[in-house]
Amino acid sequence: FTITNSSLIVMRRQSPTYRPRLLGQLLGVFNVVSLGMCISFVHAWKYQWGKIVALLLTMLTAASWALIKYLCPPTAVFGGNRPIASTWDDEIQYFSTPFVPLIPCLGTIFNWYLVAQLEMFGILLLFVYFILSA
Repeated sequence: FTITNSSLIVMRRQSPTYRPRLLGQLLGVFNVVSLGMCISFVHAWKYQWGKIVALLLTMLTAASWALIKYLCPPTAVFGGNRPIASTWDDEIQYFSTPFVPLIPCLGTIFNWYLVAQLEMFGILLLFVYFILSA
């Protein structure tokens, strides 16, 4: 579901023209930081340093969400400025998903929190899988 949430943000937001890859970069940062936040809440909260790390990563997660919201404007049409067909009908009204990017980002955080419930060995295996599949 994390990929679905990120895809919804990509379809409803667009990078500014002066930085065409900004949205993808911010989504990558958001996913990495929110995963670290969830792991630190689940596995390191019992330590003093874990609380500090968790709170710092929470602030970074909120900051990356805010950067997505305020630096990447909403698209005029679903999918941004990349028309799929050779003709484009400007009169078609597309469904506007409410509260994008807030709801998809919250969904991503909840998904990463569920992943963080795994034991650390399982999370390590997940990282190995991510690295090998890249």
